[in-house]
Amino acid sequence: AFAGTDEYLFKHALLRDVAYETVLLKLRRRYHALVARWLEAHAGERIGEYAGLIAGHLERAGQAEQAVVYLRQAAENARHAGALREAWGFSQRALALLPKESQGRAELLVQASKALSLLGDYETARQQLEAGLALAEKIGDLGTCADALEGLGGIACDQKGDWSEARARLERSLALARQLADQARTASALWNLGWVDLRQGHYPQARACFSESQGLYQEMGSRFGVLLALIGLGGAVLYMEEYAEAQALYQQSLALARQSGARQSEAATLNCLGETARLRQDYETAQQYYRDALDIFREIDNKVNVATTLANLGHAASAAGDHATAIPHYREALRITTDIGSLPTALDCLVGLAGALARGGQPGRALTCLGMALNHAATQNDSRALGEQSLAELRTQLSPEEVEAGLERGKALQLEAVVAKALAGTE
Repeated sequence: AFAGTDEYLFKHALLRDVAYETVLLKLRRRYHALVARWLEAHAGERIGEYAGLIAGHLERAGQAEQAVVYLRQAAENARHAGALREAWGFSQRALALLPKESQGRAELLVQASKALSLLGDYETARQQLEAGLALAEKIGDLGTCADALEGLGGIACDQKGDWSEARARLERSLALARQLADQARTASALWNLGWVDLRQGHYPQARACFSESQGLYQEMGSRFGVLLALIGLGGAVLYMEEYAEAQALYQQSLALARQSGARQSEAATLNCLGETARLRQDYETAQQYYRDALDIFREIDNKVNVATTLANLGHAASAAGDHATAIPHYREALRITTDIGSLPTALDCLVGLAGALARGGQPGRALTCLGMALNHAATQNDSRALGEQSLAELRTQLSPEEVEAGLERGKALQLEAVVAKALAGTE
């Protein structure tokens, strides 16, 4: 593992365990501390790779405070690499070592929520964030307050599609970040506000947020931050129909993601490249990008984006006239969103399913889905545009009275009922 050193392995794990148990407990602690110090001294620039291992030795050495530092680093590294459950595990170990009312605990509660949100466990993530915010407010840690508010804004956006709550939380986070003159937190809050604007169809405002965020990240020399800003900027210009610029931005972000081993960001960029191809009506290329993204999202267990990408695969297949392929994609995505509770993604699936049903000769079921989705406050702007397109097609097939009756039927139903019918394939 290290140049100029010899490494020895036990032939059998059982032999190692027996040998370990013969070492006196007080000596074990001393030896674990020595190993941790040795790893620190020899890892050099690769110390991030060994953060989890160093932390484990420091835990066994009884050096909790130093172990927490490495566990936090290991959690952050794992999250960036897409190892979400591993990141959550490191955070849990660190939390177990910290006093109940400490600044470090508030920070860790917020950090741990990031992996949980990507895993689709919004409820636990929200609880962690609220606990972190309460503790940060109690001890006067404004930076962690800003981080917690940002996380809660993200959940309001991704889980509930509550754009007002998301904006309010994020604007408070941004105000605190600016008050602290904290570039990193300011850039992150702006990035998240950009996504709220993007989902509501406020594309010039989103572009401005992402551009400011990118400038701050560049000043800080944060490659990962620039990568995220490029993805956001690509989305803003994509929906402003500046396809060539979007393509160029996504290619830049894809290169950065692959260079840094950021699997989550790589998959997100592939998904966005699929969107670019789909909006250009190159459905075959779009589906290939989506499939590549889906493989990574499944590998890292990012349920939210698995569902989103399945819906996108459905959109591309439906637009290409392959309704038999599109409908199973939508249903699989709906099953996942039902489990994790992501309203905007569920509504996007219903809008897409409506288009496939309409083109597949099932206008009644299509209108039921559209009646629900187009009248729901959590429906994103791009989903709404897709639904309006399908509705325009239905108006050429049915009388105005039939269309309005179908829309009213869907509008009167609860989302859960429409999803259940969609999954069952019934009216």
